[in-house]
Amino acid sequence: QAPSTLRQSYIEPNPARSYLMEWNVNVEQDFGHNLSMFLGFVGSKGVHQPFRSDEVNVVQPIGVINGQLTFPKPGTAPVLNPNVGQIAALFYNNNTYYDGLQAGFTKKISNGLQAQVSYTFSKAIDLGSAVLAGDPFGNSISGLFSFAPYTRRGVADFNVPHEFTFNFLYQIPEMKSLHGPLDFIGNGWETSGIFFAQNGLPFTPTIAGDSLGLKGTAPYNVPNRIKTGNCSTGVNSRRANGFINLNCFTFPTPNADGTTIYGNAGRNSLQGPQLNNLDFSLMKNTRLSKTRENLNVQFRAELYNILNHSNFSPPIANRTVFTATGAPVGT
Repeated sequence: QAPSTLRQSYIEPNPARSYLMEWNVNVEQDFGHNLSMFLGFVGSKGVHQPFRSDEVNVVQPIGVINGQLTFPKPGTAPVLNPNVGQIAALFYNNNTYYDGLQAGFTKKISNGLQAQVSYTFSKAIDLGSAVLAGDPFGNSISGLFSFAPYTRRGVADFNVPHEFTFNFLYQIPEMKSLHGPLDFIGNGWETSGIFFAQNGLPFTPTIAGDSLGLKGTAPYNVPNRIKTGNCSTGVNSRRANGFINLNCFTFPTPNADGTTIYGNAGRNSLQGPQLNNLDFSLMKNTRLSKTRENLNVQFRAELYNILNHSNFSPPIANRTVFTATGAPVGT
């Protein structure tokens, strides 16, 4: 086959030293009566971290015009290296940041009750979450621009700002006044549950096709974002259909000379639906012998998602809001 049809690999030679700094501070307080609290801060910063793109052999931009990255008129400029095909590259120009506030409350078992609450408020920022492949997560963009790192800066593909978890176990006190069948029915009950709530994963609104004229195998562009009015989030929360608010985006119209514009919506600028779930269980332990503890029968009922709450993934398969010519995509 001709070299122009073959996929090539590239690794940045002599990269700058890659390093990661981490720090944390924790405070724990014991209140007595089997109650304790935890509060902590965790942070990290990575410099010259690896970044991979599955497609760097594309038409290069001509510069930034009116604050937006601009590309030549489609069809008028060659790709970076016309002598080869697709180029998958590994660079060391990625910077990563993470800051997280962690809080927890624990009640050790006493009076039959045990409970734990944990909450994390965090933010992870990078210039691409890919190391081994261009799209390691379902919400990743495989052809992020290696030549314009600032266009890649955004929350990480795995960023979840708020995470809350609560679990409990309650052993219902034994009623010693019960005897015979009433003792069999009324004593030995336990109940437990686990509840969690968190933000959905971020994702990127895109434009279908090759509106920039990149000539690559993974063409990529984003629309322009409107943030006024009812467009603070850009989505219609809790709607399974029409989750992306199309009124919050416009197509980056090419300039009069035919040059094309990369939109300003940004990578991972939208957040998927929130997730929450409650699992609940009910147990009854019945001792078959008052003298031998290992003779016990347990009844257990486990109810997953007892609230029957619908959880939705981000609309990854339907995140294109415009066609390459600027027509809205209804789906």
